Amino acid sequence: IVDEVLTHNYDGIDIDYEGLDVTLRASYSAFIRDLGAALRQHDKLLTVAVHAKASDYGGLGGFQDWAEIGQHVDQLRIMTYDYHWRGSGPGPVAPSYWIEAVTAYARSVVDPRKVLLGVHFYGYDWPPSGQATARPWRIIEEIINREKATVNFMERNSSGPVQESYFTYRSAQGRREVWFMTETGLASKIQTVQDRDLAGIAIWQLGYEQPEYWRVVRERMVNDPTLVQRALNEFLPDH
Repeated sequence: IVDEVLTHNYDGIDIDYEGLDVTLRASYSAFIRDLGAALRQHDKLLTVAVHAKASDYGGLGGFQDWAEIGQHVDQLRIMTYDYHWRGSGPGPVAPSYWIEAVTAYARSVVDPRKVLLGVHFYGYDWPPSGQATARPWRIIEEIINREKATVNFMERNSSGPVQESYFTYRSAQGRREVWFMTETGLASKIQTVQDRDLAGIAIWQLGYEQPEYWRVVRERMVNDPTLVQRALNEFLPDH
């Protein structure tokens, strides 16, 4: 991996291993520790994508020891999406109450200056049965216009704040249900980043977004002065 980074002069590498068995927890931690040390010898970065969880062994992320690997990475990128996923029933993809729980746990075990909140730019379109299809905004908008669908906004449910939009429409397969993030939901996620003093957001995936998302990012994201200074350092004269 280090050879690959050096050969192509990458800034570093992002490790995204998913769904490993919890019995591999110690081995995974050792891998991240060793890789981080090897990359730092060359001033290269290590970022790691992790399953969202609100407790150490929660969800699919039991094999990822955040407290341990957080010491050896430059960024911990939490995949805070797919609360409802392709294989589940329809529902919000990343409800706000879940985001709050995950980021509260992350901040308790990892330096918040390393934590990036994952933001989904896609929506899910669920059929009457079977797996959902991930949709970019342009397709969701086409469906809304074609079907003259009424878009609803869920502010909250019995679990707490949600802040996502949804609608239903008829198809040859029957009634379908679509959930997607709104500008309001994105603003809420960015506010969580600010409130918990996290490093920023990580987006999945570019090209799927509503154009308005970028306005929200520009207006709501507050630049981290440490990161700004680091970016400027290489252009400043020596003192």
